[in-house]
Amino acid sequence: MQSPAHVRIGAVLLIGLALSGCARAFITTDPPIARLSVNGRQVGVGKATIPTQSGRVVIVRADHEGLRPTCAVVPHRRDTTITLSRAIADDRPLPSDADIEREWIATGKNLCVEAAEQQKPPEVVITAGDLSQPYEILGDVQVDTTDESNFGAAAKDVFARGALLATIKPELKGEHAEMLYALRAAAIAKYGAKVDAVINADVFTEDRDVYARGTAVHFVEARAAKPRTVSERLEELDKLGGAGMITPQEYKARRKAILEDL
Repeated sequence: MQSPAHVRIGAVLLIGLALSGCARAFITTDPPIARLSVNGRQVGVGKATIPTQSGRVVIVRADHEGLRPTCAVVPHRRDTTITLSRAIADDRPLPSDADIEREWIATGKNLCVEAAEQQKPPEVVITAGDLSQPYEILGDVQVDTTDESNFGAAAKDVFARGALLATIKPELKGEHAEMLYALRAAAIAKYGAKVDAVINADVFTEDRDVYARGTAVHFVEARAAKPRTVSERLEELDKLGGAGMITPQEYKARRKAILEDL
């Protein structure tokens, strides 16, 4: 049993902490794969608890390969989720911690929010079918409700296993959009900035678990067909004429048109 003196000392320490304004804030990243750092020192991956102080802010940065480096101004006792998007070629560097804090104190302007809103990359397309735009396949991606690490912070509460499985239906209704959101986040986490779309997306149930799967792709420029030479065009025309697929009159007219291109 603690002595009265020990109890008094403990109470004094707690009061002292309260008066000093010290507290903690819980930071998460979405998707939950980014490295978190404060003052250049890593404090966690995907989530971290940081000390905060009344009247001050903490600048927290999040980064991951293939995603845009992002920062957040974290006030006293303010839990915060930092949402990362795909990196793009002409991303501008983030302002320094000193500039961010100075602007916050002087004007209340949040430079981290402004930086996040600039040069937003196009949204990753999710489609149940294929795309007419040319693409290259990056690989398959899948998420399920049994593994919370697959989900962004915004989706985790929705996919509390017991609550979801108690109400799940084959058509998924409201949960369908959240599964596709998780599929998009998982594709970006796995393949980085190259992900432009997830095709053949499908949400389904199996053994009372809920899954989403698809194929991540990267858009490519359509390659123009190599123009045929005059010799190649005449050779093809001769084959058509020899096979009787065009009349002698058509053969003469087409041959004349080809030679006029010289």
